[in-house]
Amino acid sequence: MLLGNFPSYILKLIRSFLVNRSYHVAVNGHTSDRYEVPFGVPQGAVLSPTLYNIFTADMVMLDDVQYYLFADDTGFIAADSDPVIVVDKLQAAQNAIENYQRKWKIKTNANKSQAIFFTRKRSPQKLPQQAISIWGQHIPWSDDVGYLGLTLDRRLTFATHVNKVLGKCDKLTRMLYPLINRRSHLDKNSKLLLYKLVFMPSMTYGFPAWFDCAATHRKKLQTKQNRLLKMMLNLDPFHPTEDLHRLAKVELIDEWIQRVLPKFWLGCATSANPLLEQLTARRL
Repeated sequence: MLLGNFPSYILKLIRSFLVNRSYHVAVNGHTSDRYEVPFGVPQGAVLSPTLYNIFTADMVMLDDVQYYLFADDTGFIAADSDPVIVVDKLQAAQNAIENYQRKWKIKTNANKSQAIFFTRKRSPQKLPQQAISIWGQHIPWSDDVGYLGLTLDRRLTFATHVNKVLGKCDKLTRMLYPLINRRSHLDKNSKLLLYKLVFMPSMTYGFPAWFDCAATHRKKLQTKQNRLLKMMLNLDPFHPTEDLHRLAKVELIDEWIQRVLPKFWLGCATSANPLLEQLTARRL
């Protein structure tokens, strides 16, 4: 932060956030002794992700590798027609990160790391034969990986992501079933409010990434939405879809995406964040 010419009052504020910290545990009215916290930041604190970004701002990044950083989640991508070159680039990037981490006494958790090779090719000659090594531990190539709530499959069809979303909706349905079932005494407006606050965000999370996936995948989400609404409104399973959405005053999944997506891209284009501007420029 000194190298970044942060004002002195900001430095003092951050120092007060980091030093002289301690914790204790209270159970059934009994309190433990206090213990000092020599390093680290509080889990869930608003400042923690920002401070981590500042701490790692001088991380060495190779020119032929794209980096995607969000707080302490780090991803990087290399592209080439030759899988051997892809592996070499990724390993070089990982080695550079390890050298940086060794200097600052931090370490990537290899057990939580994943590797994926995006391709539509099936021939073994077109697939990587060597694994990426993170701190001496080989990371096997996966058919799908999770990143920031999205599931990316190696062909980028988002089929796996949609199926996981459907599974999550089923879990939410079981949790909330006493409130949203056909015989529930909860009024219909409250049921629909639960749909908009709980189910809809889960179903549409990350839509700018998967909105143009195959129609068959989006249809699965639409079918799930229809079933939920029919249950909440206590309608016949064969009730016409068009009338269902008229009664519920809820848009179809595709209609909602078509309405919201232009606003998202406009927000990116007019953002002061250069990364969002680049995202829009690449799309245009």
